[in-house]
Amino acid sequence: MKKLIHLIVSVGICANIYAMDQTIKEKIKPTDEIKKNYVLGNKYKESNYSLAEEHFTIAINLLGKFKDMESNTLKALTNLELAVLHALYSKNYKKAENHYKEAIKLSQLVNHMELESSAINGLGKLYLVNLNKFDKAIKYFKKNIALAKKTKNKKIISLAASAHLNISLIYRRSNDYEAAKINLLEALKMTMSSRDKQLEQVIHEELSFVYKDLQDYEKSNKHKSESEKLLKKQILQPAESKWTIKKRKMLNLELNDKKTCNVCKKKGKMKKCSRCRSTYYCSRECQVKDWEEHKKVCKKKDKQ
Repeated sequence: MKKLIHLIVSVGICANIYAMDQTIKEKIKPTDEIKKNYVLGNKYKESNYSLAEEHFTIAINLLGKFKDMESNTLKALTNLELAVLHALYSKNYKKAENHYKEAIKLSQLVNHMELESSAINGLGKLYLVNLNKFDKAIKYFKKNIALAKKTKNKKIISLAASAHLNISLIYRRSNDYEAAKINLLEALKMTMSSRDKQLEQVIHEELSFVYKDLQDYEKSNKHKSESEKLLKKQILQPAESKWTIKKRKMLNLELNDKKTCNVCKKKGKMKKCSRCRSTYYCSRECQVKDWEEHKKVCKKKDKQ
């Protein structure tokens, strides 16, 4: 059985199950019946998730009596497939959570770091996007970051960069822009190592928003420019539409087309500061409150 592992996109943003370097060799086990049900599960997972779930479940049940490394690896992978099915289609998040945890346990048993990293990443995103359990999400994202420190595998490092990106979104949600910035800069370092240009583009875009939150408009514009350059170089959909909008809505973060008051963080119709024209206020009262701090930024802006 060669290269059963393939790319799957989970929770819209992407819990990726990457093609693994090692193959599951065709021996006496797993049996033809197991392989047949696994293949049928993959065939139906996008068109008929109930039928896909049925075939994946049969495969897992048949694999139950086998304890060799190849069978345990396939069990881990099949649990991961089922977790994605429940997260994306049936919306049974409890089942998705259980399958992710089983996939993590089995991948650790066979010492398959790439599969383990994919399962941890998927579980972290499930807690973040679907269950709104942010503390648990951070816990699993940090596990992925720790895994990346043990390897030079580019796919695992890329998933760790994604983990830093997701943690930054949680910090932005609580207005901890400094912590968000630190995680994004770490993510950016990792993308340089993994050479994941699409993820690098998203991180530059997020950094432009965070530096804007921190009122560092020079760095904000710098990262915005880098993001736009990467989009021009690659055949990519704009990351704001594919990635960030869904997450921003879930986390109640600012969208590109909505402005936020620099003082009370209220969203909606805003007025710009007449000097720098980069900072927004919902009312005259908020602008007056902010002037002592904001005038320093305005002066710097005038001098540029």
